[in-house]
Amino acid sequence: MPPNNAPIPKTPTPVSEDQGALLDVSFEGNNSFDPDSYKATARFTEVPDGVFNEPATADPEPTAEEREAARQAEISQRRHAAQVGKHSVLGATGKYESITPGDYLPGFGPVTYTNLGRAEEHAAHLEAERTANQRPQTRVAPTPANEAEPVLAAEFSEEPEPVAPTKLTKQEKLNIFEQDERLQFYPATDREEEQARRALNYIEEEHGVLNMLDEIARHNYKYARQDGLSDSKARHAGNIARQSVVREMGDHLGNALDQLAQLRALEQATAGLNPKLSLAEAVGDDHPALAALVRDCDYETFRRDGKDKLGFNPLSTKEDRGQQADPDKNKTVEDIYTGSQQSEDAHEAIQRYAATTIGELYRSRELQATIARQTVRANFWDNILAHTEGADKRVANDIRERYGLHAA
Repeated sequence: MPPNNAPIPKTPTPVSEDQGALLDVSFEGNNSFDPDSYKATARFTEVPDGVFNEPATADPEPTAEEREAARQAEISQRRHAAQVGKHSVLGATGKYESITPGDYLPGFGPVTYTNLGRAEEHAAHLEAERTANQRPQTRVAPTPANEAEPVLAAEFSEEPEPVAPTKLTKQEKLNIFEQDERLQFYPATDREEEQARRALNYIEEEHGVLNMLDEIARHNYKYARQDGLSDSKARHAGNIARQSVVREMGDHLGNALDQLAQLRALEQATAGLNPKLSLAEAVGDDHPALAALVRDCDYETFRRDGKDKLGFNPLSTKEDRGQQADPDKNKTVEDIYTGSQQSEDAHEAIQRYAATTIGELYRSRELQATIARQTVRANFWDNILAHTEGADKRVANDIRERYGLHAA
């Protein structure tokens, strides 16, 4: 493990397979743990001899009354802008972009981790409308009565109308896990997918994890202030949010470690058995490892063909808000296959998969591939937690010690 203030190293270059390598380890089982803008160009014709523009005259100095009126107008405009800001996420570039939890969207409301995907789609729609409404017009300077000899003709030609920023589809987001050598695993939930992609923006930086959590705290602070909380209470809300994310990353780590143990147990239990036996006959149709195998199979179908093929989203996020082992923890992030709230769709898929024979399981190499992916997944989240700092590190160390990992 690199020192805490060192950039997180990349994983080895993966072996290519289909559109991209599925793993940064072989299936044989290496278990090492935009600114768009319009441009105007002007072409000037010469001023004919003897024709002159009217000399410019300086504006008169405003009176005291006029200055006071302008000041009051500016104050009023600022107050109006502050109110509008509560319902807008127009950034410094004047676009709906970089939508993150804690923002507000007009016609949508507050953005959270749960509704981030829908918020991005709504923001893209708002950006398209905003761009269409701000299309610049072609302007031509006025000419004198004698059009044969214009005083000054300035023609402004416009570039092609820019297209609103393209938002990634769900399938494009999932393809990143195949194509980026720093991931190479299948996320279990939408929440994990979003948090892993966010981490990619930071993990190459020095103090990258700290910067990521600082940004989360700032967004939640802003959201709390807009909600009317005092500065101190808003700061507390920001700190609670960042530590909640640390605990959620711990949930991803814990799930990966648990599934890894179950998959290895299945590998041991089926070794040397009659290959014609079904998994249900060999280990029972409720063996915990079957859920992890089915989850990865459904994930691949969903990534390739979308929701229409499966009929449901295999990355649906559930929260178990029952009693937690950590007294400071109020929920556990779960998936619909291996969690306490297994969905009916997942249960039916697991029952069907249990008819797979041992021979088919090993010929497909699904078991070895899933073990390898869970190993990479566990390493990824353990590495993120190991690079936390300050108060976040105390939370992360508690999580890692609970899973028998050495505190960073």
